[in-house]
Amino acid sequence: MRFYTNVSQWGNNLLLREVIDGKRVNRKVKYSPTLYCPVMRQTNFKTLEGKYVTPIKHQTIKDAKEWVEQYKEQPHLLYGNTQYAYSFLYENYPNLDWSLESILIATIDIEVACENGFPNPQDAIEPLLSITVKNHSNKQIFVWGVGDYKTHRNDVAYVKCDNEKELIFEFLKFWQMNQLWVAHIKFMIYKVSLP
Repeated sequence: MRFYTNVSQWGNNLLLREVIDGKRVNRKVKYSPTLYCPVMRQTNFKTLEGKYVTPIKHQTIKDAKEWVEQYKEQPHLLYGNTQYAYSFLYENYPNLDWSLESILIATIDIEVACENGFPNPQDAIEPLLSITVKNHSNKQIFVWGVGDYKTHRNDVAYVKCDNEKELIFEFLKFWQMNQLWVAHIKFMIYKVSLP
């Protein structure tokens, strides 16, 4: 079984996350997009309006973007999807068969002090207290926190950290070791100097 969990364009490449036979794989794919231009003769390709078009295969995403730019004043001469990641998915995963058991679903909770009311995340004026990750597949909970904490639950693992910096480093080590995949996340650290 092979299916994707995320794809993002990065320059001329697509960054692909997929599951192949139950194993999670990260790949960088050089993609050659196909766009279309109208022709007067009959072809195997038609627009939604029924006009015949012919495929134009571009060697790189950059080449395709430059070609599109040449036609910006004549958009009626250009057809196809310029969201190249979606075209790649259509071409490479025509019959998507996937398994929920193969997808790691996790919840992340970040706690900060709120002695002065609910803090604005951009200001980061309150100290980071803990980060918790719950794996929804095996129900295991990992907590990184500043200070002492005792749990009597078998499903909770606590990592005691001396300060915010250590907490962030320990969490990022876990993140990298477990290859947590997130479709879209912005992880911003303000006023914390990391090497």
